[in-house]
Amino acid sequence: IAEPTSLPDGHFSARFLDVTLHSAFQPIFRLVKGEPVLFACEGLARPFVDGLPITPPQFFSRLNPSELLEAEQILRQLHLRNARSLPHQAKRLFLNFDPGAMQSMHNIAGDIDLLVREMRASSLNPNDVICEIVEHRAFDTAVMKEFVYALRARGFIIAVDDYGSDHADAARVKALVPDIVKIEGKIVRKRMATPDGFVVLIDQISSFAKDGILTLLEGLESPWHLELALKSGAAYAQGFILGMPQIVPCDFSEWINKPETVAENEPGLVKFFR
Repeated sequence: IAEPTSLPDGHFSARFLDVTLHSAFQPIFRLVKGEPVLFACEGLARPFVDGLPITPPQFFSRLNPSELLEAEQILRQLHLRNARSLPHQAKRLFLNFDPGAMQSMHNIAGDIDLLVREMRASSLNPNDVICEIVEHRAFDTAVMKEFVYALRARGFIIAVDDYGSDHADAARVKALVPDIVKIEGKIVRKRMATPDGFVVLIDQISSFAKDGILTLLEGLESPWHLELALKSGAAYAQGFILGMPQIVPCDFSEWINKPETVAENEPGLVKFFR
């Protein structure tokens, strides 16, 4: 596996096939007593070809399963090394794991050993790393479950990403028993658009909580989305209203201050739930 390369500005990039990979980080906030508090960051791939950006779906769609496995390992190394520049309040890292890359049992130990070595070099503990199982179809459901079991045995936190989208459904939650469920942004915004939908969202969050699962609401874009998130009972929130993804190196100071939560142009249901 190609090693990330240290650049003059102090951050790392990596080369894979004809693509240069950079890290971007998006903040995740804990919702505490009516306020969002900076909690963690999600590591996101930012691929470039000949100096020009391409979208992550364009990059990942080019890869066969073995290439996907290698690309994911490189990206996790890259994000962990670049996480050293994050504010101390946010030095917890959400890392993506595509179940389509989990091909066989013999890959599991080596992949996790590599992750642990890189994590220790970045002075992170297993409970500082949240392993997100993304919404794609599993190459092998049994291997995915074994992989998650091995991660949990090492002390990592498990999340199901984009719940309600593609294969990130109730069956996956039941199979993996994650610590955190991230509800997909389009679903969050749709539920928040009407009082009845918001009640459904609250009930879903409450149902997960009864099973010991914390909920993260993705895709918050407007002040009133944040207002409702703070009233929903969700533990965490993520979205453009809280912080845009930024490619390292960058200035993270805007994440430190509490974001504005006054709901401008709020829909009627914000007032209804006040």
